[in-house]
Amino acid sequence: MPENISIKVIGRCRPLTGEESSKGVKSVVKVSGDKILLELGGKEQSFGFDGAYSGEVKNEQIFKEKCETMLQRTTEGYNSTIMTFGATGAGKSHLMSGTDDNPGIAPQMIKRLYQHIAEKSNREFFITVSYLQAMDEKMMDLLNPHNNQMTIRHHPHKGIFVDGLSEMVVHSYDEMSEMYEQGRRVHEAGGSDLKGSRARAHAVFSITIEQKERQSSKVGVRSVLTLAEIAGFDHGGSTDPKVVAGVQGMASVLNALGGPKKGGAIPYRDSVITRVLQESLGGNAVTMVFAVVSPVDKSAQETMTTLQYAQYAKNTKNHVKMNLDETHDIINDLRDEISKLREKIAAQSQPNKDDVLKMEALVQDLQIAKRSTWEEREKQSSKYQNERKTNLANKVGFEFCE
Repeated sequence: MPENISIKVIGRCRPLTGEESSKGVKSVVKVSGDKILLELGGKEQSFGFDGAYSGEVKNEQIFKEKCETMLQRTTEGYNSTIMTFGATGAGKSHLMSGTDDNPGIAPQMIKRLYQHIAEKSNREFFITVSYLQAMDEKMMDLLNPHNNQMTIRHHPHKGIFVDGLSEMVVHSYDEMSEMYEQGRRVHEAGGSDLKGSRARAHAVFSITIEQKERQSSKVGVRSVLTLAEIAGFDHGGSTDPKVVAGVQGMASVLNALGGPKKGGAIPYRDSVITRVLQESLGGNAVTMVFAVVSPVDKSAQETMTTLQYAQYAKNTKNHVKMNLDETHDIINDLRDEISKLREKIAAQSQPNKDDVLKMEALVQDLQIAKRSTWEEREKQSSKYQNERKTNLANKVGFEFCE
């Protein structure tokens, strides 16, 4: 039975920069225990979360206290998501990616994952990564920035996925770290294929972990760890529907899940980013949201908006279950069903339209399932690698070492 778990929300306020302090910029945000206190319009408003951190706290401490348990759930076979959201300049990228001397959540998570794998010598792991950017309702593959069309699809067994997004097999900590860093650099370059500001660009790094006991016929488990950096809710006064949908989609979904509009239809399909993250928002994932805010007085209204939507997220429950890796059983079941249906159609003097449509759907499901085996994904990843070298070199001047 699925387990109902509320989304965990953590507040984080960055410190004033040296330039802001030298100019006498006023700070209107304080951290007190698990609360973020905001001074707005002469009144202090309090927002209580599952934790709160000032900018003086290092990313390493935040990871150990809040994110370590997320990795544990992931390696047990549960989908997990960590996302940061907040206004431009609030410090989302610093928290997620960090710096060499203060690494963020993502590099620490990658390091800890491979430490965990090293401790599990009795298990066999198959790990892939993908990195997606969504901006103004257009998608870009950050690991292989090509011009191929990508489409969001739903599969009864695989769930929601982006068809056409490269899925790269990784075999080591160094390989995954390199993939993350390459994708981050493409994202920071602004995605030159997409017109507009990077401030409107969402980035989603996904790690798919499949594991099973060595020399065992037992079904393994499959889970996805999603690290998402969500752009702010400000569309800069643009009236372009795609721009508005791109930055307001998350706000609309959070409002419907845990805000004043709770109880109505959830508008996942209104934006690319909410469709991609649908399982993380009210679905099958253990989710943690970091509401990242700036202390600057001129950003007070944006800070208020971020904290309000963070509370909507805190009111949201996900329905979480362990994910078994039943790919081979699914393939065999689909083959049996197709065989029986083929015999039924062959016996009909005039093929039944519904049976034909069902056959087409089953064949498509089988093709997707066959592409999900470890062997097929390893082959596909190898094909992507040469293409990646050319595309990344053309995009942001990468040089690959053999």
